[in-house]
Amino acid sequence: MSIDQKTHETDRIYEEFEAPTDVDRDDASETLVLILPGFKKEQMRVQVTAARVLKISGERQISNNKYRRFRKEIQLPLHLDTNTIAAKFESGILYIKLLKHINKNNNEQQNVPTQEPKKDEEEKPKKENGKAEELKKDDDVKNKVEERPETMRVVSKLRPEYVNALCGLFDEIKKKKKKFLNLLLLALMFGLYVKNVIKSIFSGGHKSQE
Repeated sequence: MSIDQKTHETDRIYEEFEAPTDVDRDDASETLVLILPGFKKEQMRVQVTAARVLKISGERQISNNKYRRFRKEIQLPLHLDTNTIAAKFESGILYIKLLKHINKNNNEQQNVPTQEPKKDEEEKPKKENGKAEELKKDDDVKNKVEERPETMRVVSKLRPEYVNALCGLFDEIKKKKKKFLNLLLLALMFGLYVKNVIKSIFSGGHKSQE
């Protein structure tokens, strides 16, 4: 470069220009858009440094020694692939496009169909049927107890320990639902009642002898 050229460059007057900027994003890429009216393609420079910094600059002559210039630096995020950078300039607009890194793990997880275990679906109706059978058993036991009012009157006259024993037998009836338990229950209640009566008679006899 000659001395005259250096002197000419030092005489330049620069006007700083802030280019309007926007970013278009989609699932696969991001595009930086700069509006640069009056600029030409050869008047601009686009580069990416090793530190993932996108540098965009340019200048153009307005008059004899007056120039307009702009400069922009952007730190690129890690999800963008700097090897895929592509720049296009048309109609006073600069487009700088970068593709996103493809995450294979996420794609595989999205493609794997989710299936609900069949075991739970099979066990669900079984549980519902089991609950229905238990409710039916409880209703049957209640009906049988209601059909024996005389039996309940006898039970009400017995001592608390006998009543507790009878309640335990009622629980067994609810669980097992067998006919012979009903017969055993009646026999036991009758035996307890007779025993209670005999005991009362003997107790009264001893008192009278004294």
